[in-house]
Amino acid sequence: MSGRGRGRKRKASSPLRDLPEDTVHHDIWLVGDSIPHWASLERGRTEMSYFTQRGATWKTIRRVVETEVLLGTPPKAILLHLGGNDVTSCPQKRIFYNITREITYLREAFPEVILVWVDILPRLCWRPGSPLDKKRKRLNRFGAVEAGHGRHHRPSIDIEFKDVGFFRQDGVHLNQLGLHFYNDAIKDFVKP
Repeated sequence: MSGRGRGRKRKASSPLRDLPEDTVHHDIWLVGDSIPHWASLERGRTEMSYFTQRGATWKTIRRVVETEVLLGTPPKAILLHLGGNDVTSCPQKRIFYNITREITYLREAFPEVILVWVDILPRLCWRPGSPLDKKRKRLNRFGAVEAGHGRHHRPSIDIEFKDVGFFRQDGVHLNQLGLHFYNDAIKDFVKP
């Protein structure tokens, strides 16, 4: 029987942007919390796989992807959009530990995968320069380093505190316009 088969490791020999056009979406996962969850419902036709759970944290995300890790075909890239729920519920050192632990788990499960950090978006209740906003920015810097990519290898989702038109009334989740903006940024990043 030819092909990779289930459970066999595959090498991702090229950077994400150099993936062949016919496979660019087939081997990409977006793992995350409620932002990518709602974005997955608004995304339209795509072959990218979304593994999301509303309310997910770095401590709880493993159970969202565990079945795919054990039984699925390895992806070439995993985009990680998590941490917004951790900012208010967990001390920073504990979040750093959880991020490191879960990224290590993904690297051990898929040694050749390209991991991409997607920045934690601001929330309207986190005023610019506030302790929570500063914590969010520190987590984004830390997560990008842990994932192994600098600023130039991350999706640019330019949603800021001042962009109130992108948020639902709760000030946390994106509205339909914000979700379209988010999805466009992800699509722009993964296209060849």
